[in-house]
Amino acid sequence: MKSRLHILYLVFSLLSLSFVLLTCSQDFYADIPCTSNSDCPKGYHCEANELGNMTCVKGETEQIAGISVLPDEVNFGDVQIRDKKTEQISIINKSTTKSKVSIALDFANKSDELSLEKKTISINYNDTVKVGVSYSPKKTGSMAPNQLNVFLVVNGNSQKIKGITLYGNGIDPTIVAEPDTLDFGELYPGNKSELKTISISNSTGGLLKVSKIYILENSDVDAGGSEISEFELSDVPILPYDISEKGSFFEIKAQFKPKTAGDKIATLIIENTDVDNPKLSVQLKGKGGTCQPNYYDINGKPEDGCEYYCNPKLKGVDFCDGEDNDCDGEIDNAVEDDLCPLADKSKKHVVHLSCIDINGQKECVISECEANYWDLNGKMDDGCEAVCEKTGPEICDGKDNDCNGKTDEINPNMMCPAAPNTTEAFCNQGKCEYTCVLKYGNCNNDWSDGCETKLQDNDENCGECGKRCDLPNAIGKCEDIQCKVVSCKNGFFDINKDPTDGCEYQCSPQGQEKCNGVDDDCDGNTDNGDIRILCPTASNTTYTCDKGQCKIVACGNGWYDLNGNIEDGCECQAYSSLAGGDSCENPVDLGNFDSATQSYTIQTNLLPVGKSAFYRARFVDNLNEDITNGLDKFHITIRIENNPQNQYRMDIYENSCAPSGKYHLYQNCAEQDYSFATDFRTGSDPDATGENPCYGSGNVPNKNQCSDDSMSVTFKIYRDPHATPTCESASIRINFTR
Repeated sequence: MKSRLHILYLVFSLLSLSFVLLTCSQDFYADIPCTSNSDCPKGYHCEANELGNMTCVKGETEQIAGISVLPDEVNFGDVQIRDKKTEQISIINKSTTKSKVSIALDFANKSDELSLEKKTISINYNDTVKVGVSYSPKKTGSMAPNQLNVFLVVNGNSQKIKGITLYGNGIDPTIVAEPDTLDFGELYPGNKSELKTISISNSTGGLLKVSKIYILENSDVDAGGSEISEFELSDVPILPYDISEKGSFFEIKAQFKPKTAGDKIATLIIENTDVDNPKLSVQLKGKGGTCQPNYYDINGKPEDGCEYYCNPKLKGVDFCDGEDNDCDGEIDNAVEDDLCPLADKSKKHVVHLSCIDINGQKECVISECEANYWDLNGKMDDGCEAVCEKTGPEICDGKDNDCNGKTDEINPNMMCPAAPNTTEAFCNQGKCEYTCVLKYGNCNNDWSDGCETKLQDNDENCGECGKRCDLPNAIGKCEDIQCKVVSCKNGFFDINKDPTDGCEYQCSPQGQEKCNGVDDDCDGNTDNGDIRILCPTASNTTYTCDKGQCKIVACGNGWYDLNGNIEDGCECQAYSSLAGGDSCENPVDLGNFDSATQSYTIQTNLLPVGKSAFYRARFVDNLNEDITNGLDKFHITIRIENNPQNQYRMDIYENSCAPSGKYHLYQNCAEQDYSFATDFRTGSDPDATGENPCYGSGNVPNKNQCSDDSMSVTFKIYRDPHATPTCESASIRINFTR
């Protein structure tokens, strides 16, 4: 019992210690930037802080389905600077809890060009609320990337429902009439002036349309006004007329027709869509009978009359342009604030304006701004438009430190500290990053220690960070920034020498390569190598390996394969003791057989199979000797004495090669011999034949007359086509007696 209490006390003490450690630990996930709850760890949600930035906040938030926001994006299109365009978004409450919800709206990026009708709203279940979002561009060009984020607010926690992408394009069309004043000079009543051209153009570009053109006449003639129809227009185009392109223009004509003497004044009005000048005016003037046009009496001396020539501009108001606009004899002599007018300077944070000479031209410039305000775009109309607190020279921190309107624009090698194993620095989104020297990498993603990892022989980071030398079916190693195969797993081989697929070839080695359709030596090839190893090595034989089988492709000269046995190859050598002729008409001539007793033997194996041999012999009979002796021993025998396997055959032709008839004496005879004899007569039968005995002339009882039996015999030796050929030779024996 006592030991159990000790254990419980120990556990309680450890738990208490853990609680103290946990409560004292730092909240590492707080203030992590986010756009939605999915960006935050479990137990945290995404919420806007007091600065309007979205960060992770500890604690869960309720997920409510059924709240929809339309549309997905808002495109304001072209909107003029100093104008405003408002679009509506709709938020519908169809929540599954069927309860009233609180919604907050804010822009992802702060912008002085965007505004909301409401930033927080409450929506009853099944209701739809519309909120206006407005775009009032401060500069020309596309709106900076931005989103209108819609958040569900539950128990003080914000959950992003949707981000609506916002698009827009700021334009600043400027309508210009040239000239802006038409002075037709002095003209007697009843006369017409020449037509004068007024050019109406868009000097800066942007959507611009002219809707109306008309003349406002001053009927108070005594006050210097004009009567009706003393100024007329012509060549007016069909309206509305589009001059949106920069530099686009059209021209109209004006004419002065005074009806009475005196000064005539009228105003040409051009109504258009330029918000800065919706009613562009051109002053029309005429006169009848004082100083000549553009001449003035400045010195007040009657003796020199109208001595000062001046062409008044800008309706006679002096302006910073290096000219006497009001024709008072002095140039830019008004006070600077009048020379350089800027409406409501205090609201545009301007302290002082100056009229200065720039490249020979007088221009108005902002010479002084309020503290932390700057004139960066050089435009008078928006004053000191940029808000910036100057902190010193530019550094890589995502801020405009020197307040020149540019962020992190200095050479990064000047803004960023040196780092080990790096060549050059560059500033990326306010952070210094570097280029690593060859064979080094920043594998810990911490530029403070530079490119800390050597990639040349690092098995975990071979040639690049995170590239492991884990090769398929192989043991890999990093050598000179390349993964290489050190060894293959059993049954696998690296045939293609490509380390990216490791030991890609699976094979079971069987020893030396053979002709069997199998890769026996696992070199990636089948039945390859020396044919003398793949196949038998019989002499006088050339082999090939075809589809896993050894085949004979050629025999040595005079050698032949008769048995089809691969092992002994071309086992038969052609032999003939006397080569025969190739036809009956072209036999080999054995000459004359003219001795009393004569013989001849021919040996041949008739190779190649199908070959035949032709021989010819002339057997000569001696008639005188036969008569003298009273007998004729003429006897021819041609015999196949040795006929292995009974495969050889013989055809005999007497005196002629005719295929049949009396001269085709013997053909394919199984007896394998041929005989012709006259010496076979025995006894004294008067009907017996033969010439042994015989007589020379007359009629002798029991004897035949001796005759000359000489003959030429051609014989053909060949194989029986139905027999199995062998290498053994046949022996053909020729015996002759007479």
